Amino acid sequence: MKNTHLLEVTDLQIKIQLKNSGNLLAYASILVPTKDWGDLVIKGISIWKSDYEDVRLGANVNIEAPHYKRFKGKFYYAYFEDKLMWQQIEKLIYAEYKKAIAISENVSSFSDIMMDLDSSPL
Repeated sequence: MKNTHLLEVTDLQIKIQLKNSGNLLAYASILVPTKDWGDLVIKGISIWKSDYEDVRLGANVNIEAPHYKRFKGKFYYAYFEDKLMWQQIEKLIYAEYKKAIAISENVSSFSDIMMDLDSSPL
């Protein structure tokens, strides 16, 4: 049977929750719209600092599917069988992560400007 995707990668919505706690940079969630069942959300995707560059992403990060630690290994409870599809999703997650960082930095800059304005004499 031929593997046909009913969805395109561009149909996915990705949300980023910045953490910046140790090596953990952020969590990502993927919203998958479905026709008959409503939205399916995959939560718990983690974005970590890495000592090694991910050549596909061009950055020292690791994007990992949702999992929990079990004994000496990890148990992945969301698994993407199509490796090329997962790599496309990783790129989308990383792009959304960079957008979230840019927005965060702009908000910080805006807050600094507002604090400067509040403290300046009129």
